[in-house]
Amino acid sequence: MPIYEHVCPNNHLTEDLYKIKPETIECPRCHSTAKIKVSAHARTPGRFGDSTGGYDHSLGRHFNNSMEKERYCKANGLIALSDLGNTVDTIETEIQKQTVEHETHEKDMNTFLDHLKTSESQGEAWAKTFTVSNLKEKGLLDDSVNG
Repeated sequence: MPIYEHVCPNNHLTEDLYKIKPETIECPRCHSTAKIKVSAHARTPGRFGDSTGGYDHSLGRHFNNSMEKERYCKANGLIALSDLGNTVDTIETEIQKQTVEHETHEKDMNTFLDHLKTSESQGEAWAKTFTVSNLKEKGLLDDSVNG
């Protein structure tokens, strides 16, 4: 909820939290009608209250805030431990997932190389390796594709 400042004709200042902005309030000191005072908004870097910059030992560099760190990680294909929940189980699950993806890739490349030995072109070897049913099985094609 935002903090609104009100000032009465006797220059008594009142600050209160309101869900809905009131036009006027009663001054608690002199009971006269107070009006909203024009105030500057708080400046926050990017996200509200994001000033979590500093040196990150795991990445070996300084960041001004968490958004800068997130951009750096995304641009360099890194995953921050905070995104994984800082748990060993989550990290192990991610490693297992990456291992399965790597093994699948290796298997596909070996299949391609085997087909390349007996095919007339790379295109034919790719077509034999990645059939429509194979691509559907991997979730790369939906069921509307025929072949």
